[in-house]
Amino acid sequence: MREEAILDAAHQLLGKLGYEEMTMDVVAAEVGIAKASLYKHFPSKEKLAARTMTRLFERTIARLAALPAELPAVEKLRQMLEWVLQERLKGSIPHLPSTNGALEHSLMTDEVYLAALFTLNAALSSLVERAKSDGALSRELPTDYIVTAIYARSCDPTLDYMQPMHVFIGLWKPKPSWLALSQPARTAYLSKVTALTRLRLGSKAEAVAWGQNNHAATADRYQYFCVWRFPSVEMGDAYLSVLAENGWNDYFETDSVRGDSKTPFDVMTQHVLL
Repeated sequence: MREEAILDAAHQLLGKLGYEEMTMDVVAAEVGIAKASLYKHFPSKEKLAARTMTRLFERTIARLAALPAELPAVEKLRQMLEWVLQERLKGSIPHLPSTNGALEHSLMTDEVYLAALFTLNAALSSLVERAKSDGALSRELPTDYIVTAIYARSCDPTLDYMQPMHVFIGLWKPKPSWLALSQPARTAYLSKVTALTRLRLGSKAEAVAWGQNNHAATADRYQYFCVWRFPSVEMGDAYLSVLAENGWNDYFETDSVRGDSKTPFDVMTQHVLL
């Protein structure tokens, strides 16, 4: 049970934060155990990532096997890819970097991980071959090319930009209470808020720009701004919650502009219809 809870946490954190930002401390805190206990189950972050991905492969294989036998092969491939993309949009698919040498070595020497990967690859290849025999896929395309394209599409980063985005523009000005803090105290506070914000929001939140307000007409009210892209209104609310819970408003005069992104045509049409 404890190991499953650890894997559940790693699965979510890999999808939310990514491999580099998912530390063993973060995993231990998410599960509610000491880091020493975590290391008893998984001796390294690489081993934990390998077991998490192995479990994902096993679940994918099981989902493939559960599809109705009468479905055409190409429909099975379509349904599997649709499921993966839907899970991606929910932040429920772990993603690993391709340039981490230690992680790559760990994966390529993990027999259980490799066995699951080869089994999934064989299942997809078999479906591709059947779809080619049915005339649903081109016989001229090599099977391994098609399988690789399926993997690539399931990891395609452009998917994150195909869903509506919530834009948040934050404005703020330091209060006297902030100016009264020592520089070490300011550094410690900003470090804490930054870490908690990234942990709460994960990799789906994009900080588009930060800057100082140089517009003379408003600079006296707000000295700084930030622009965020969030996948949902709820994530924008979560961002504000992190700030409020950690005393941001005690130190800064704040305001914000926020709304769902639209095309210029949509916005101009709304002006006409006012």
